[in-house]
Parts: sequence; C-alpha cells; structure tokens
Amino acid sequence: MEIRDLLTRGVSLIVDPRGLKTSLDDFFASYGGYLEYVVAVAKDMSGRVFYSSKAAPADEEYPTFFDEFIDTTDAVGIPAGAYLNVFADAFFAADQEFKTFTADGQPLNNFVCPNKPPFIQHMATVIKEVAENPIETLFLGNLGYSHASYCYCNECRNEFSEYADLRHTFQIADQSANPALYNQWIEWRVAKISGMVQQLVTAAKEVQPDLKVISTYPIDSESGYVAGTRTNLGLDLDTIAKISKNIAIEVFPWTPILPDPGSKDFNDYIESLSFISSLTKLGVEFSMTHWVLEDETEYGRAKALADAADIASLYSMLGYPSGYQSLREIRLGLGY
Repeated sequence: MEIRDLLTRGVSLIVDPRGLKTSLDDFFASYGGYLEYVVAVAKDMSGRVFYSSKAAPADEEYPTFFDEFIDTTDAVGIPAGAYLNVFADAFFAADQEFKTFTADGQPLNNFVCPNKPPFIQHMATVIKEVAENPIETLFLGNLGYSHASYCYCNECRNEFSEYADLRHTFQIADQSANPALYNQWIEWRVAKISGMVQQLVTAAKEVQPDLKVISTYPIDSESGYVAGTRTNLGLDLDTIAKISKNIAIEVFPWTPILPDPGSKDFNDYIESLSFISSLTKLGVEFSMTHWVLEDETEYGRAKALADAADIASLYSMLGYPSGYQSLREIRLGLGY
C-alpha cells in the first residue's frame, strides 16, 4: 500500500531505515505534508542503534538515521516518537553472559535472557539517551522472555530455586512432575518482567516526566491470545498497563493474513480484547500496531479490528523488520 494512502487514512508510521526505499530527504519531501505524527526506530533487533550513543554500538549502515530523523521532525514541527527493541538484541546475545537457553542448553542468537541486571542497566541508559530527544512517545518493543522454552540459564534456575526454597536446582521436568511448582515458575517470571518494565519506564520518566511510554503487547491466536502472552513471555497485561498507562496491541503479529470482518477468527479475536473497556476506564490508553499493511484489503481488515475494539490509533511499519521470520518462529516455539 502506498505511503501516502496510509497517511491519508490516518495510519501512523513506524519508520525503520531498512524498510525505507528512499533517502530521508526524499521521504520528508514527498510525505512531510501528510505527516501529523511519525515514529522512528532508534534500536532494532540487531542490538545496534541508529544514533550517536555513548553506551550502545551504532549500526554500521545507518549510524545517524534516528538523529537525522528527529532533527528534521523537530525543525519542521512534526510530532515524533521513538521505537526501541528491548530483549531482542543480537549484539548482546552473542555474549555468553547474556544468552538465553533452553533446558537442554540450546541458546538463541538474537534474544537475551531478561534476568540480567547489567543488560537492564544498559537498556535504561539507552532509553535515557533517546528520551533526551524532542519526542512525545517512546515504544518499548519485544518485551518479555523469548518463549516459554527459555530461559533456563543457570542464573534463572538458581535464583528461582532459592526463591521457591527448593532442595534441588529447578528443572523443566518439574513441569509434569509438579504442576504447582511450574506455575510458581511462571509467576516468578511474570514478576521479574513486570519489575524490569517498571525500571525501563521509570528511566524514561526521569528524563521526560510527561513522556508517553508505550509498552507493546503481542496478541495472536496461534500463541494463545492474552493467556499465551503471559505464560510464554511473562507479560502480565494488567500489571504492564498500570505501569506504562499505554499499551500498543500487536494484532496477529505471527499470522500472515488478518481475518475478514465477521469471520469466526475475527470475532474470537475481538472477544479476546474484552479487557480494553475496563482498563480504559482506569485511564489506560490503547493503540494498535500491525507490521505491514500491504494493500487496501489488509488495511480494511486492520481498520475493522481497530474499530471493533474501539481503538483510534493504528500504526504500521513500511516493511517487516529484519529477522522477522526468525522472531516469529521463536515466539511460536517452532522447532524447540
């Protein structure tokens, strides 16, 4: 779908330099008059950043993309936001200290174990750097554990074993042998992630107290809707909503085609979003994101979902992020 068509329909763009087919100058020359608000990616899943950072490695191909983007939006008066990937970080995942592991010791090369204080401190520093810019919103993407199959690193198992007062080091076999203990493991993971999100939101607010920090929350039928997101990723919807007061629902992030309005899949999905009404009454703001709206039909499906859920703000990227296929397989637990 053409960028101009998206903008005239009120879709807000999340711009990744790898998905941009033109130079930044040409992008703003062509679409600046249509931009009422735009978001730029500041850190992608490579773990590298698109700005001059004192803490994080810069992307070799686009080392100043975010700097230039925000300089332009600020100069011409276009409200802007930033998008940061958090635990999908191939740079840190290359380090044995930060890898996330299955129970049999298999690591991922593009996700870190969230339960690493030095990495949280690193992300807090990155967030503060980005929050120093003239932005109105900050998206936190790829939150949570990579999947329920991860992380069984020594630190996670030992810390949980002490927390649960176990005489042995926690093992994946405990899931079938002791379901109550496994549920305690899940709750421990949820508490860990909630605490980390609180740290990251607090870091942003220390720089800009009024900054709108938006936590992304993926909901897909293939991964079990809200309950699946909680079990697999450790993201508790109510807690995350209360922390950030802003949730961007990633609709069908692992499903290639959105469902047709009125179909069973469409209705089931809307039913899974029944929490929106009660949380909205508590002051939580919701928006909706989808990776790519490739044509009019896909836009129509996304808009129908947003309307049915009573969500006004719809976001889209210009292309699937680099590494998306691997991300999808990890999130769905395929091959593990």
